[in-house]
Amino acid sequence: MQGHLETALQEAPDDSEQQRRFGLLLEETQRLRGITRRLLLLAKADAGKIKIIGEPSDFGSLISELVEDFEMQSQDTRFELDLGDGLAANLDRSLVTQILQNLLSNAVNYNDDKDPWFRIRAGGSDTRITMEISNGGEGIPAGGQCRIFERFARVDLARNRGVDGFGLGLNLSREFARAHGGELELIGSESGETCFRLTLLKSN
Repeated sequence: MQGHLETALQEAPDDSEQQRRFGLLLEETQRLRGITRRLLLLAKADAGKIKIIGEPSDFGSLISELVEDFEMQSQDTRFELDLGDGLAANLDRSLVTQILQNLLSNAVNYNDDKDPWFRIRAGGSDTRITMEISNGGEGIPAGGQCRIFERFARVDLARNRGVDGFGLGLNLSREFARAHGGELELIGSESGETCFRLTLLKSN
């Protein structure tokens, strides 16, 4: 479907109603593809079949590169990084990058509208890496905090802000963390600050 729509979009007259409709259909097809991909990953997680392809990685460099991209997209947001020692580990870069992208995206989307900021602190011990990511904003409603990692759960804050999503990102991120022998958890959320903690084992 996506291939046919891409071809039709290219062949449609520029700035035509036909081109606009093909563009909307292509966007929706890509959304459906994203949902399908996430559901397949969750099915693998349920079956214990998420495979970790570990390779020597610098967790700090992964964070810095992604933050640099987000800084370019969100120039009004204040970014604070506190990267300590011990961040070298054997990680599946693809899965860890997806965790970080999801957490960074949430931190930007649910931030304080007037004074957006977020902070990342990370460090490592002999066996594990720990990262905390905090952002400003209204905070997650108390009734939604216990459901934040449920599949397809989208708290009222997301709906009110019109943030696009499937309610699968945090659940997938937690599964990826657990596949690394770690965990992803909500440390706290109240008006002014929300904080998540990610831990990953260094050897997989």
